[in-house]
Amino acid sequence: MSNNNNPSDLAQEEKKLSEFISGNSHSFDTGIASSIGLHAAIVYNHIFYWLKYNAYKPDIEKIQDKVWMYESNKKISEFLGYLSEDEVNRALKKLVESGLLLKDNFNKNKFDRTYWYTIPDQEK
Repeated sequence: MSNNNNPSDLAQEEKKLSEFISGNSHSFDTGIASSIGLHAAIVYNHIFYWLKYNAYKPDIEKIQDKVWMYESNKKISEFLGYLSEDEVNRALKKLVESGLLLKDNFNKNKFDRTYWYTIPDQEK
């Protein structure tokens, strides 16, 4: 903001700033960000959030003794809003290769290629 005390100018500057502020925030694990990458840390946090959310559903059906979540790369990209579908795909690939995520397909429709994700270490 400028040092100008004109109320009209201050209002315009505040309006400009508010165009950048969404009110939404995302967090990530700095260890994952440092070792695998920022995008991977952001995507991991997104998946971890939904795993925790799903774990508290009373009718959750565990598969292979684990809580899973499924969401297309496109939907993750749209939800986050600042990572492209390709960036999400690369982040998921890194997370699976590192062992931080497990990936599978439990869809009843074999044409549905949406992957399911979970973390390897879960309390039973």
